[in-house]
Amino acid sequence: RPLVGFAEAKALDAAAFERYGLSDDVLMEAAAIGMAAALEADPESSRALDHASLPLVALAGSGGNGGDALAVARRLAHAGRSGLVAIVAPEPGPVVLRRLAEARLAGVVALDPGDTRAAAAVAEAGIVLDGVAGIGCRGPARPTLRRLKALADAGEGRVVAVDVPSGLAPWSRSAEGRAEAPEPPVKARLPLSVAPLKAETFFPGYRPAAG
Repeated sequence: RPLVGFAEAKALDAAAFERYGLSDDVLMEAAAIGMAAALEADPESSRALDHASLPLVALAGSGGNGGDALAVARRLAHAGRSGLVAIVAPEPGPVVLRRLAEARLAGVVALDPGDTRAAAAVAEAGIVLDGVAGIGCRGPARPTLRRLKALADAGEGRVVAVDVPSGLAPWSRSAEGRAEAPEPPVKARLPLSVAPLKAETFFPGYRPAAG
């Protein structure tokens, strides 16, 4: 399979909309169908969903990966999974708001990151679905995203990333030629990679975080 960088992946999404009229909602739903099926098909993830007192907690940032995580939780609820929780960043974008409304209608319980129940839910979860940030995130993480990322790092369940682990970003070089690494990414046991695969997940410094 070909590898592309984050910038090229974003350009491909934009081209899909311009050429074929595929909206964010359509692309998100297609991704969620594949990711939910991949979770159920992966033996370790399926066992975690089956045997934990709380099958899955989705950590949803305000952007596209947050919407993907909510759509995956909703599809799992429609497939018969119960007791699902989503911890959602304040002030989500419009696409995330739509996915959040759908997830709630499907029975997914939504919590604020500051809710005292959030950390307890993550501690009980068989799967911690990392949808905090994706390929569009740049610069230092905002406080709310840091809080969500810290929840992912603190979880004892199987951490599964939506497309790429949160905190993964292209490396840049300073004027002196020194490599500048961003904050450490979430360490995912399994990335639910959306085609095409992202080259950044194969960087030596990032590889241990990407399954």
